[in-house]
Amino acid sequence: MEIKKDIKIIDTHVHLGYDHVYDCENKIEDIIDGMSANSIFKSLLIPFTNFYEQDVIKNHDLIFEACKVYKEMFYGVCCPNPHLSDDFVRDEIVRCIKVLGFVGIKLNTQAHAVNPLSKDGKKIFKIAADLEIPVMVHTGSGVPFSLPSLLIPIAEEFNDLKVVILHSGQYFSDESVLIAERYSNIFLETTWTPVSVIGSFIKRLGSEKVMFGSDHIANISVELKKYENLNLDFEDLKNCLEINAKKIFRLDLLN
Repeated sequence: MEIKKDIKIIDTHVHLGYDHVYDCENKIEDIIDGMSANSIFKSLLIPFTNFYEQDVIKNHDLIFEACKVYKEMFYGVCCPNPHLSDDFVRDEIVRCIKVLGFVGIKLNTQAHAVNPLSKDGKKIFKIAADLEIPVMVHTGSGVPFSLPSLLIPIAEEFNDLKVVILHSGQYFSDESVLIAERYSNIFLETTWTPVSVIGSFIKRLGSEKVMFGSDHIANISVELKKYENLNLDFEDLKNCLEINAKKIFRLDLLN
């Protein structure tokens, strides 16, 4: 793919470890192989679903070790179970950001069965706002909690907080684009989104609002091919595959 020569591609959505909900596992060696095969420059590592405190800590430490051993390749994103105690969730997120050097938080509305507007859901956004780090939110499968429209009150209340709508809402992409159009702090990640829909996002919102992710090792080449087939201008393509991730997660400050 020609774009690989001129753009340092950042995959914003990569899972490491084992997931009890989705019954799948990604090992670091397989992730590295997938990155190498597709000329991925860096990836954001996110833990799979975890339920108990010891598992949350273990999975975050697993990502930290990967970032330490392969420090030129990875950044960490934390994903604690928001239904755990308020003190634990806050302390663990602070540990991940302040001690382990992670760059964001993921809220998995489907796997953790959490409404973004519930007490447990909103505490994630409150902590992120305090720490000034972005929140990635699963949308699409898993309604009603995964409806993009539930993020409207979040965008308004936390108007300085960057929120990334993962999967761009999937079947509810019309909701996602309306929200991203209305609120400057909302961005779209496009895994599992049809290529024509991605093109409509960029045309309507501009390339500064849209970013690449894979969500699965076998899906890296597929997601990249979508962007190649859009025949975007180089600047727009670079925004989607590299620049937006750097800006939203402030990656340049870490290099």
